[in-house]
Amino acid sequence: MPNTQLDWLNHFLTKLSNGGWAAIFTPHGWDITAQTATSSLTVDRTQPGFEEFALAGNTAICPGDPSLSLLYHALMHPGVQHADITYWPDISDIDALENYIYGLAFASADATTIKRNLAKLYPIVMAYEYRITSRTPHKKHADLIFSRTGVGRVGTHEPEYDASRRCFNTAPTDNSGGARVQPARYGLFMCEAVRLGDEVAIQGRSQTKDKYRIFYKPVYKLYNGLKLGDETLSITFNQFHQSDKLARMVKKGGLKVDASFDINNAPFTYNSNKDDIVGTEASAGNIIVWRKPQAMCRAAEQNNKIVTFEVPKESLLWLKSLFAKLNIPFFYNNRRYTSLRVGQNPLWAVVDYGLNALFQKLGSSKRAFMSPRHAGEFTNIRHILDDNGQVVDLNFTSIDQFKSNLSEGGYQAIMYEDPVAEGFISANIAGISLAHPVKAAYSLMTAPDFMPRIGNIDIYQYNDNFVVGGSRALCEGRLAVNLRLTHSDGKTHVFEENDQTVTAITAINRKQTTSCAGEKEYNNTHYLSDEASDIFAPGWDVTYTRDELFSTPYYHTSGLGSPFLEDVKLCAAANGMWPAASPDAARTFKRSTRTAFPLTDIEIGIAPECALAKNLNTNNKGWDGEYGPFIVECDGTFKVNYASIERSDYISNYDNERFDFAKLREINRIEGKQRLQDLAEVNKILLNGTALDKSGYWLVSHMKVTTSNTASQFINAPDTLIAKAKVGEWLPKEITNGYFYIFASYSKGTSATNEPIRRIQPVDEFVFVITCAGKPPQTLRYKI
Repeated sequence: MPNTQLDWLNHFLTKLSNGGWAAIFTPHGWDITAQTATSSLTVDRTQPGFEEFALAGNTAICPGDPSLSLLYHALMHPGVQHADITYWPDISDIDALENYIYGLAFASADATTIKRNLAKLYPIVMAYEYRITSRTPHKKHADLIFSRTGVGRVGTHEPEYDASRRCFNTAPTDNSGGARVQPARYGLFMCEAVRLGDEVAIQGRSQTKDKYRIFYKPVYKLYNGLKLGDETLSITFNQFHQSDKLARMVKKGGLKVDASFDINNAPFTYNSNKDDIVGTEASAGNIIVWRKPQAMCRAAEQNNKIVTFEVPKESLLWLKSLFAKLNIPFFYNNRRYTSLRVGQNPLWAVVDYGLNALFQKLGSSKRAFMSPRHAGEFTNIRHILDDNGQVVDLNFTSIDQFKSNLSEGGYQAIMYEDPVAEGFISANIAGISLAHPVKAAYSLMTAPDFMPRIGNIDIYQYNDNFVVGGSRALCEGRLAVNLRLTHSDGKTHVFEENDQTVTAITAINRKQTTSCAGEKEYNNTHYLSDEASDIFAPGWDVTYTRDELFSTPYYHTSGLGSPFLEDVKLCAAANGMWPAASPDAARTFKRSTRTAFPLTDIEIGIAPECALAKNLNTNNKGWDGEYGPFIVECDGTFKVNYASIERSDYISNYDNERFDFAKLREINRIEGKQRLQDLAEVNKILLNGTALDKSGYWLVSHMKVTTSNTASQFINAPDTLIAKAKVGEWLPKEITNGYFYIFASYSKGTSATNEPIRRIQPVDEFVFVITCAGKPPQTLRYKI
């Protein structure tokens, strides 16, 4: 084993040289030796991946700055690839290299100078990543970026680091359709407290009052064994995570469970000090943290007894009936479709809705935060436990019985749990006295990212596509983070009320005047807060609460849907809603919040009865276990068969292994932007100035079109409709890459089918649209 960091570097460089990396560094004139590591090089930025290397970098190792070190860039940029490479460094190697680079900043300084410099700085645990240019705050060059919030993702399979891709994999290798847990990586940095300005760039849009807020600029990295003059640091990372969602649903949401259950223990409350829920892997300078694999959803049990709760009767039915007669769209009670709503005060929910609607009309991004989610806002009530201990799915009861059961309540519904958790990462430092205590990082272990190759930040310019929700990312949020988290004494709060930049992302602003962004798209995953959604109603990754009516609002996860799959359905049905970079099932369920991010018919499910299934000789369930809408010919006319949001049950779909987390993984930023931009252009033509929230057009079919496609491969409509509408004569003779849409408008009510989950919608008019690259959308209307 190497005795010193220099010994380690020599050993490491030998492994690189023997592992094929000479092919990478020879074009830059570096011989992969420690002796020449800090010598000036003539960097060849025409080499793949190096076009994004910061212009200020000209050495293999730049003391104190990994982002200006050619060696670090080569090992961390996903575009640096070569067939000769047989050895890929793992994360512990990368950590050791970072430690060596940062350690050089102290190499020639005396103890007095070191202490004087450190006295001005704050020791802060941060999640951090090396990003390609387009994913950095400043968009100038590849760079290290930092946040006091790490975003891990729950999953069914163990984590896996892919060194050649420089990121964690999301996909299991067993083709199960499940998802790997996604870890986050943290380090301890000495940081300068700065205001927004020339020194740091922040990810996303700046917020009101940002110029008055404190952000943190990392200056040095601390690690175990770092020598500071005559002293040697000893650093120990520690973590704490908890989940109290089910306990708060009882305490704050008022759900009644049997008195024999202990709500201070699992599954009501999980605590990583006593429950084996968190995995860690630490090295000298960082810690990797993840939620241990678990089923995404399972019936909550304690002492081998399934937990149930009494479903309350639907409230304010008289007002609901009155609003329906008056055609007033907004109504609030303790139901949302067929989910139970808990943990909110109805009066303050209405006030919050009104204030936020006013802010939106005034063009402000401000939010009122007057309707805190104290407990899991939406919970599943469609599964009961019968007298024999068997699970009964109410979705298979008759229409009248289904509606009556859910409205009347009074039965024992099964309480479900999920693996979502939150907590903090801190560190203990020995060997030196610092002026400030360590500030912890906020750690989220939240719902899976169904579209890991697209971030909210990537698509913010398409906000107008969304009737509700949008692309606001967590890094743009400015609330405090979970104020209930305390240190081991149970009294000292980990996070402060006035610390409103914990979720922000920063990078050092080097004032590079030109951008050296690459053109290539990389299949990479990330774990910082720009990959998560900010709070909405209630949220996907986080939501908010207050301890008192007018106390400080703060982020937490215990107000998310229970289980999170219940939220996924409601969010997806509301045009993807929160976050924007998530599945959009608005068209699956025929929602008035029209489609914003169009998924293809294949992605949302091709029913065996639809035309495309016959043409392609295939059928498949969609990403959520449902079939998408499809056109049928019946009663001498054409109608659309679609899934009922009241009957759709994502818990049942997951239990029956119909959920497929792999379905949408391959949609990357480029494809996502193309879909959003294309739909925006189509909407301009269809709506002709009408507001999107007033749109009468339901997107029934959406398919990607390529030059090699025949019409039967992308038109999901019966042959008789195609013939009557003369679609074949209307189609362009030369079809280039683009998209094909079928919209429907309607005015009549729906009817039932032989399948409880499916409904039939009569149609007034179909609108066919095709978009080809470089040409405006072409439309064809056919009235029924």
